[in-house]
Amino acid sequence: MDIGLEFLNYIRRTKFMTRYWIGVASREHVQRGITEGICQVCHGKAGPLKLMSPGDWIIYYSPTIKFIPGKFISGVAQDQSLDIVSDQFQDQAQAKTSAQIRLENSCKKFTEIGKIKSQVPYQFQMAPDFIPWRHDVEFLPATEVAIAPLIAKLSFIINKQSWGFPFRRGCFEISAADFNLIANSMGISFNS
Repeated sequence: MDIGLEFLNYIRRTKFMTRYWIGVASREHVQRGITEGICQVCHGKAGPLKLMSPGDWIIYYSPTIKFIPGKFISGVAQDQSLDIVSDQFQDQAQAKTSAQIRLENSCKKFTEIGKIKSQVPYQFQMAPDFIPWRHDVEFLPATEVAIAPLIAKLSFIINKQSWGFPFRRGCFEISAADFNLIANSMGISFNS
């Protein structure tokens, strides 16, 4: 780990400067993280995780139910290895359009909340060619909450018409006020 980053995280921990994060992942991937007690962001990149320290909080936003790689053309996925191709598109007369698939796969909810436990991120081999970075996380029992009723109140969403834009970053810091608004909506309150 970079000495400067290590020192900065030490200062933050000793000054009790808790930070709050949004991670973006499909509900399916979030649930896998809950089972393993970990968080990963931005397809396993280390950068955002290196900014997190023990005691920081992360809330996951899930735009979709499942992560579906590849593009859909006329209802058939380009990646023929996907189960969705064999399960959902065997009967070409019943083939779904890309728009139908996106609609059925839509989640648009804050799905989980947790506290960072590990001192530094670490790598874990999930496949021979995929060794993502992760943090250990203690997840809390929370109720999923739709984003729509919160859009007008969240300060990190500047343009309320194009509200999804901030989530394209995959992971970003939010204010304590925004964190508390989302957490309270998920049934979790913190005594300040």
